[in-house]
Amino acid sequence: MAQTHALAGALLKRKYGPGIHDQLNNETIAFGIFKKIGKERWGGSNFFHSLRTARNRTTRPGGEQTALPASGRQIFANAQVGCRLYHGTGGFTAFGAAASEGNDTAFGEMIKVEVDGLIADARKDFNVDTYGTPMGVLGQVAAQVGAVITLDQVQNLNAWRSHGNRYLSVGQSLDVIDVAGAPGAVLGTNTVASVDAATRTNVTLNGAIACAAGDLVVRTGTQTTLAPAFRALNGLEHLIDDLTTMPAAVGAAGVQLDVLEGIDRNTAGNEYWRGNVLDLGGVAMTEASLQNLVYRTEERSGTYPDLFLTHRSVQYAIQQLMVGDRRFVPQTFPGGFKAESLVYNAGDRDIPIVVDRECPYDRLYSINLDAMHNYVLRDVELIEEDGSVLRQSAGGGDEWDFTFRAFFNLGTTQPNALGKMVRIGGADEAFGIGAARVYDF
Repeated sequence: MAQTHALAGALLKRKYGPGIHDQLNNETIAFGIFKKIGKERWGGSNFFHSLRTARNRTTRPGGEQTALPASGRQIFANAQVGCRLYHGTGGFTAFGAAASEGNDTAFGEMIKVEVDGLIADARKDFNVDTYGTPMGVLGQVAAQVGAVITLDQVQNLNAWRSHGNRYLSVGQSLDVIDVAGAPGAVLGTNTVASVDAATRTNVTLNGAIACAAGDLVVRTGTQTTLAPAFRALNGLEHLIDDLTTMPAAVGAAGVQLDVLEGIDRNTAGNEYWRGNVLDLGGVAMTEASLQNLVYRTEERSGTYPDLFLTHRSVQYAIQQLMVGDRRFVPQTFPGGFKAESLVYNAGDRDIPIVVDRECPYDRLYSINLDAMHNYVLRDVELIEEDGSVLRQSAGGGDEWDFTFRAFFNLGTTQPNALGKMVRIGGADEAFGIGAARVYDF
């Protein structure tokens, strides 16, 4: 019998291409921009800002002998930004690490690849939270049958009702939080077995979690049973609100999301602490919509947006408004992020439109960078124990874990200099131009 290529497989060498080819989209646009702007370092439990919130309005015209006005005063308040604690853990066996040492044995040393990969993956989660609320919600339950949970993907003032399964991926550990029965209770924990790209709403777990419509999906450990609190970043959905888009406490496991940095936006006299929200109610965007958002912000704050931050579906809608007048201009943003951005002229200045795939589909955020701050207690760093970043895994084998930590938060010193457009008609994962384009997280 003649020798064949298949039968001689043991004799043949294998030829590999260079490096590791990443199949994941690792862009973190919003987090990359906000990571550098207005960076503030602090110690202690909170960072405080003194705010001037009302004028001395005693000035008035009068006659020659009119009595002087009674004395008035400025009014001040304190905003306080709390720290958010993030951690992530990776691990490897000593044998695997030893076998991958040296360029002639592997595409990358296991330890370095795992550490660098974990930090890159963490930034992806930070980028998601940059658009969210301090609840850390990744989706809202619509229904549950066995191990399959269906998540809402409907256009809504409440952004987390529109997420579907887009922020979930295989292997991720999730908790489901009770909203109605025992608000804040963790109903169960399990890992993701598969995410359905066809429905864009279904996620299959490795075990059933009994839950009901309205319950909230978060990363495991984000909330503590019956004691929900602000534990994720102060994302843009939370920072920019005028009492219309934050879920009521009854629908957010008892957490009052109208409180921003210790100031209740729902209290009379605190109107200065509200952002500028333009709700299109599902109607298509017009040029008047963009101008309205810009002018509302300028009227209330005396400032203009430095950029619009949005999803590609909304960028496409804006392009259609600018047929014959489209301009893409090189931009450099904080953090060294550079892009050829579509530019919208608001009359007084050009505003770049920055696209980020983690942005909610039907949202556009109007950002004044001077009003945004990144408060850092600890940058991303590996936890060291007795001079080593490694510790033996709990199983007792020759396996080793490492963990990073990051203590920081986003905040604003002037919410009325920020704005958002919500429920933009036609803005979805189809980009408004054809069949749905669903991609991996």
